[in-house]
Amino acid sequence: MNGKRRDLDSRDHDPEQYEDEYRAMEASLTEYVDERVKLLSGEGPAPPAGGRGEGWFRRWRADVYFVITLVLLGLLWWQQGLPTRGQDPAAGDEAAAAAPGSETTAAAEAEGPAPGTSGAVTSEAAGPPAADSAEPPIDLANPGDSWREFVEGHRQQVASWLRAVAEARGLAPDQVSSLQKGNFGDWAGNVEAGQPLGSAHLGYFRIGLFEFIYGRWSQGRETSPAKWGKVDLVVGATEYAPQLLSELLAQLGLGRWFEQPDPKDPALQAAVVVAWLRTHQP
Repeated sequence: MNGKRRDLDSRDHDPEQYEDEYRAMEASLTEYVDERVKLLSGEGPAPPAGGRGEGWFRRWRADVYFVITLVLLGLLWWQQGLPTRGQDPAAGDEAAAAAPGSETTAAAEAEGPAPGTSGAVTSEAAGPPAADSAEPPIDLANPGDSWREFVEGHRQQVASWLRAVAEARGLAPDQVSSLQKGNFGDWAGNVEAGQPLGSAHLGYFRIGLFEFIYGRWSQGRETSPAKWGKVDLVVGATEYAPQLLSELLAQLGLGRWFEQPDPKDPALQAAVVVAWLRTHQP
């Protein structure tokens, strides 16, 4: 013991240090036992004669110290087992990191809301109509330039959604054509790499994302003959039921801007995509 205060709550000691502490404590305990044996056999110093009787603590002090030593020794053994020899101290952290969903959850919390979003990410389930926005999400008079500006300013976010299209995420595998799966996968890489974006490709992004968003949102809501088909960069008028399209616009707060929605309208497509990306995750 040597009069030194030991911090038994610390678990950063090396196992060899615990061995040294154990041997020192064992030596102290052996010395104490030898002294007690000498006292019991009459070899030790005799107790003082006369005078007032000793208090209980002074009389039993050695026994109290003995009990405390045993307790400390037990704590030392327990402490020495954490961690045991050969055990990697980081094993517990790795196991926690490998728990299902922990990595994605941590990444999502660290990343936070996408640039330009309000931070509120909603689900795709049908809900009450949102209040119409005071301003449309894009310049309706110049949707082409407005859409380019959004893509350039949110490349990582747009690339994530392009990759979701390539993987038919949230859809049946055949609801994205094989050709477009390859195209959108390549385009996602190009956008992430910061490559220049031509007008034609920006148009493909807009149409494909509009098809993809409507397809995911309308799952289970449509009936024949207005049944949505697939992402193929061909917007067929019969694929988009006017009532359902109006409901989607209302849910995104765009109802006032498109009272008679036309699914082939580039401004409507861009407005739906931008409003959706601001409130949803891929």
